[in-house]
Amino acid sequence: MDRRHLRVPPGLARPLAAALACIAALAACKPSVSERQVREDFATLQATGTVPGKARLQRIEFTDGWSDGADFEVYFCLPASDGPGRGCEQRNIGLSYQQREGRWRLFSVQAEQAVE
Repeated sequence: MDRRHLRVPPGLARPLAAALACIAALAACKPSVSERQVREDFATLQATGTVPGKARLQRIEFTDGWSDGADFEVYFCLPASDGPGRGCEQRNIGLSYQQREGRWRLFSVQAEQAVE
């Protein structure tokens, strides 16, 4: 087994250190809101009537994040009103989370919009 230490050429030490610092900073900004929590909050919004109960969740997209907050777009489909098999209306809703007391909590819901 080769036990020699890796040596970084002198000209690359600073750029490598800067790159590692950037990676660490980006990792720290990544929200830890779980997809499960977003799905559960979406179901709660359906139960309270904020989102129609017939809505079928299609996908969740992370849109922005910072150390104590995160924004998501939740895309869903509403069955067409003229019967089954007629397609669906694509919609989305924005959900904003904030970390309080060590937990992520939904604190803002942006209006439902049609997706084109």
